[in-house]
Amino acid sequence: MNNHPSSFGPSPVESLPAKSVLTPTARSSSGYRLYRESDLARLEQIVVLKSLGVPLTRIGQRLRGEVGLQDVLRSHNQILSNRRRHLSLAMETLDEIEQAAAGGEPDWNTFAELVREAEADKHATLRLRTHCSEAMLKRIRERRQAWTMTLEDYQLAGELRALIARNETPASPAGQALAARWRDTMARFAGGDADMKNAVYRLVADWGHGASTPLTLKMRDFFLEAMNTTL
Repeated sequence: MNNHPSSFGPSPVESLPAKSVLTPTARSSSGYRLYRESDLARLEQIVVLKSLGVPLTRIGQRLRGEVGLQDVLRSHNQILSNRRRHLSLAMETLDEIEQAAAGGEPDWNTFAELVREAEADKHATLRLRTHCSEAMLKRIRERRQAWTMTLEDYQLAGELRALIARNETPASPAGQALAARWRDTMARFAGGDADMKNAVYRLVADWGHGASTPLTLKMRDFFLEAMNTTL
């Protein structure tokens, strides 16, 4: 294959924002970037990865050999999976609001709680490192890619707050019913993996870590007592 500089016309990289992640061999008299034909595969790799949403900084790291392609693909796939999960929740919530609006003004406090729970879920993975080995983290990340949290799953924390507000006890029928639902959610996520189920339990039990409000601590204590109570 000819490795002399050749112009592909206005390169696809010309339209990329910020700094180019592929250095041109030279420039033509018209100012176009010139690349060797051997660079074509790298150039196409940039275009493909950028079209899939991979940040240019990450693409640059890949081209410089600082990270492997598998790492780039796996981490970006996780980002997209998280977005898909939250988009799914958003669509379900919109349906709920639309149904509620058919009967009058929706209860915005209820939906505001759902939004707050969704935001909290985005940061939950960051705390996993304090509870899991790297091998378990990998398994949980892979499981999360295939997991779609339902609206009912997101409502668990909100319903726990409501039980506390009504002065229910963890051993009450309502407290045990909520605990049963929580066990079901964790079991469905773990898919029969006992170690993963225990790791998820430890994560939820860490709810009050760094908490600044008494309510958060009450929620953690209620959850732990309810989950450990057998009627």
